[in-house]
Amino acid sequence: MMRYDLNEIILATKMGGLPVILVEGSYDVKFYENLVKLNGLNVDILAVENIPEYSEGCKAVCKALQEFERIINESDESLEPYLMGIIDGDARKYTNEIPQITNLLILRCYSFETHLITQQGLKNVVSTTTSAAKIIDDKLFGALNSRFVQLRRMLYYCSLDALKHKCEPNYKGVMTYSDDFVKSIGTPQKSIWEKVEKRINLLDEFAEDKNISIDNLREIAKGKWYLHVWGSFLLYEIKNLFKLCGQEITECQFCRAGNKSKCEWKASGQINIPIMESILKQEKNIDLEETGYIVEYIKEHLAV
Repeated sequence: MMRYDLNEIILATKMGGLPVILVEGSYDVKFYENLVKLNGLNVDILAVENIPEYSEGCKAVCKALQEFERIINESDESLEPYLMGIIDGDARKYTNEIPQITNLLILRCYSFETHLITQQGLKNVVSTTTSAAKIIDDKLFGALNSRFVQLRRMLYYCSLDALKHKCEPNYKGVMTYSDDFVKSIGTPQKSIWEKVEKRINLLDEFAEDKNISIDNLREIAKGKWYLHVWGSFLLYEIKNLFKLCGQEITECQFCRAGNKSKCEWKASGQINIPIMESILKQEKNIDLEETGYIVEYIKEHLAV
C-alpha cells in the first residue's frame, strides 16, 4: 500500500480541502475521529507513524510540524490551515517542556484517555451493564464518587511520585511514568502504595512547591493509569450495586415490591476491564464541554 510523504500529504490536503490532524499513535486515532465526527468537523485524523521516516509519539508529531513550519515559511503560507497536530499534556506544564510550534495543540490533561473519565461515561457504563438506566440519578453519582475518594487519593500520590522523579532525575521514585506498577494500588497487592505512602510528607512539599493539589489529578496522572484504576473501580462497584439499592442509591421497582432477586441494579451478563474500557471509548461518552477547547482550537486553526 502506498504511503505518502509529508510534502505530498500537505499538498493533497489543500487540493482536496480536507485538513489533517496528526496524532501520536494508533490508540489516539479513534478518540479524535469520534470527537470530530461528533462536532461535525470535516477533517482527517492521521497517526504520525504512517508517514515515511516518522515514528509514533509526541516527538514525531513535533518533528513533522516543525518541518511543516519550514515549508510554510519557505514556500506557501496558505498551507497553514491544512495541517495541525495534537499531543498529550504529559504534565509538561510542571516540567517546563512546552514546545512552541505552529498549529500544535497540547492537551490540558495528561493524555486523551483522561478525557474518557466523565460523568456521562459513568452513566453509560451503568446503563449498558445493568437494567437501571431509568433510575440513574445524582444519588448514584454521589455514592460512587464518595467510594472512589481513597483510590483517587492513592492515584494522586503515586502520580506525584512519578512527577517528582520526572522533574528531579536524582530523586529515586517508587513510580515512573514508564511503568504500570500503579495498576496494583487497587488490589490486595498494595506494596507499591505502601512505599509511596511513606513519602506523603515529602510529596506534599513537592506539590506545594509546584502549586499542585488533588484537583490537578487529571493533569499529572498518566491517562492509562487513571483509566485502568477507574475501570477496575467501576467493575467492582457495578457488580455490587444491587446491595446499595434503596439505601445509598435509588430503589428499583422490583426491590420496592419485595422481588430482590430481580433487582434492576444487578449486572447483566459478563463484564470485565476490556468491556468497561470499550464502553468508555464510545463516541457517545465524549463530554462536549470538557473537550470543547480541542474543538475550538481546530476551528480556529484549520479550514473546517
